[in-house]
Amino acid sequence: MLNDLVQISYDRPDLVRLAPLGSAHDISLIPGILAAFDEQYRNRIRAFIIDLAQLDELPPSLVVLLLELTARARRHGGEVTLVNLSGRARDDLTGFDPLGYLHILEEADAPETEQAEAAPHANANGRTGESLSIPSRPDVVYKACDFVVQIGRRLGFSENEVNKIKLAVYEACLNVVEHAYHSDPTKKLTVKVYASPRQIEIQVIDQGDGFEATDDDFDVMAAAAARQTGGMGLHIIRRSMDAVSYQRNTPEGNKLIMIKRC
Repeated sequence: MLNDLVQISYDRPDLVRLAPLGSAHDISLIPGILAAFDEQYRNRIRAFIIDLAQLDELPPSLVVLLLELTARARRHGGEVTLVNLSGRARDDLTGFDPLGYLHILEEADAPETEQAEAAPHANANGRTGESLSIPSRPDVVYKACDFVVQIGRRLGFSENEVNKIKLAVYEACLNVVEHAYHSDPTKKLTVKVYASPRQIEIQVIDQGDGFEATDDDFDVMAAAAARQTGGMGLHIIRRSMDAVSYQRNTPEGNKLIMIKRC
């Protein structure tokens, strides 16, 4: 299993039950649910039960995810059924406001920070690669994901491996937004990619607050039982990639380096 935030069981061979275990506000929960769904979807499962017994509420981002999973299942004749909704979760569903969730802006009035800047680059050792700079905002993180997905597919990674790379980049960028920059949208982060025939190296760079990297001894089940928010990001990144290292206060800033081998 790609992650431990979602319990997977089978009501029938063709009917999978996904039970999210983490807090509704844990930034790792959405990619965790998506990874669990994708894992079963690749096995041609099209009927899902999403058991929401452990979630007392449904933030807008989770509502959007449930809509997306439902749409994907229905496109191939399947269905997603929600069970065990609390009263608050049901109210969150019925009261969901798309206009309050979506970021709507006339293109002519878009500020400079809306733009993601992609460009080739070379480092001090002469290695050439590609880089992308994005503003420190959760709703722009998808640009970094799309950026690395395109490169991964170009290098010939399987869709399964591309999804793992995407998940790792999502977690890394969101951690910068939430923890390094404390959701300050005026800041920027940079994603650099060095590709070779045998591997892809991805660097996520910021100039915010760094952290002390430790060995991956995160207790997933204890965290889920305690409804612990945060702490899963680096664990998921390490599970998704082949090698992960962290460099704090380099000349470029804090640098998370992730490698996936072909």
